[in-house]
Amino acid sequence: MKTRRRYGTYHFLSEKELTTIHEASLKILETNGVHAPDERLLKLAESKGAKVNFSSSVIRFPKRLTEQYLAENRLAFEKAGRGGSSIPNEDERRVCFHLSGQSIRSIDLETGDARRATLKDLEDSSKIASYLNEVQFNGALYHPTDVPQRTDDLYQYYTMVKHTTKPVLLDIIHVSSIPWLEEMAIAVHGSKKIVQAKNILYFNAFISSPLQYAKDALQKMWAVYDRGYKVSLGWPMSVVGASTPVTLAGAAVSCNADAVSGIVLTRMIDSNVIARLGASPVTMDMHSGMGLYGDPRRLLLCGACMDMSRFYGIPTGNFPVGIDAAFPGIQAAMERMFTSMTVLAYGEGDIPIRLGILGPANAAASMAQIFIDLEIGHIIEKWLQGIEVSDDTLALQDILDAGIGGSFLAHEHTARFFRRECWLPELVEHRVPAGKLPPADPVYEKARVKARQILAQDDLQALRPDVKKELDRIMESALKAIKIN
Repeated sequence: MKTRRRYGTYHFLSEKELTTIHEASLKILETNGVHAPDERLLKLAESKGAKVNFSSSVIRFPKRLTEQYLAENRLAFEKAGRGGSSIPNEDERRVCFHLSGQSIRSIDLETGDARRATLKDLEDSSKIASYLNEVQFNGALYHPTDVPQRTDDLYQYYTMVKHTTKPVLLDIIHVSSIPWLEEMAIAVHGSKKIVQAKNILYFNAFISSPLQYAKDALQKMWAVYDRGYKVSLGWPMSVVGASTPVTLAGAAVSCNADAVSGIVLTRMIDSNVIARLGASPVTMDMHSGMGLYGDPRRLLLCGACMDMSRFYGIPTGNFPVGIDAAFPGIQAAMERMFTSMTVLAYGEGDIPIRLGILGPANAAASMAQIFIDLEIGHIIEKWLQGIEVSDDTLALQDILDAGIGGSFLAHEHTARFFRRECWLPELVEHRVPAGKLPPADPVYEKARVKARQILAQDDLQALRPDVKKELDRIMESALKAIKIN
């Protein structure tokens, strides 16, 4: 559902503060650089003007070089915008519902117990995604723990495409899986050209904060790139107080340096890619050491990252909206609403809501929570509609006809407009309390019923029989090649 206008964005940092963070980030990249244990990337960076120490696998970026690549990326973004590219239209905003999170725990739909996630959980959540019109794409809500090692990404994609009609977000975990994932994607979509056009096999080599790229991430990046698909680097998942200073200003500088290194290296590899300043920092619970998504300090830091993106004049990578509640309930609903509204306040473009994922740090997921999150998203959608002012909605003649003390309950205008104008929730109750507090949350119980009803239905035919047969053949070949019985 789209808005009729763009809402204003909230900014946390002044122009002076943004410049200070930018200059400090450039100093870090010029002095410390980044560790990138990959000879091909080291040679490429050196050929593009970076200072490379091959013995330590460190790339240092002269200030002028970093500023050059940031400027080129900004110009490419501006040119793409003028040319009517696929860059989102910022004059319209909507809630984007999807599934993702890779949780290794599931809140059992029947018992309510937290247990290890299984392949059946992934199958069921994919089926639910198919039946919900609002879901735009289906990622792996669960990371199945009952499949052999080195096959989890294969089983994820294989299971999701067989049990959902929605576009599937493919996750590459092992370099050995890439040829088989590509073959499955081509079987599903019909041709390699379509897989390339839809960025199905896109891969980002995440930077491990502070300032280091993992060898296996770079190997996977090159494996994807050499097959003709787009890649990128960066997108730090900094942990405030652990991999960055505990102060938010220090964390912002560290996170920004990591992210900017990714922009520069991405543009070095492929100048046709418009690099985004992506970041997904988390704060840390100093008692438990858990990473936090719903902490207001984390949202401040994410806001600072988005301010830096605007400062550079390039697209924001946005950030995953998460919560820290371990189970469905009041805390989960409170955090989901707060984090989503925060994105609405200072984010740009769509408001992403990851259905069903819990915390801390994606530690659990719940199929009942999918429906609670959906209801929260519908609340935001209703607010985004704003107020339509027209002859029909003003109802001036109806007000004049009703006169002083008139009632509109039985009026034809009310009958014509109330379904469109009113918020009609499916889970939330509006009733006078009576008796004791219910032993079970009625909202959660209704959500559980909805999940059960969908799972009781027959699977939608996501794929043609011949495509299913081909997927089975590819999966069997992949398991044999990886030596899995």
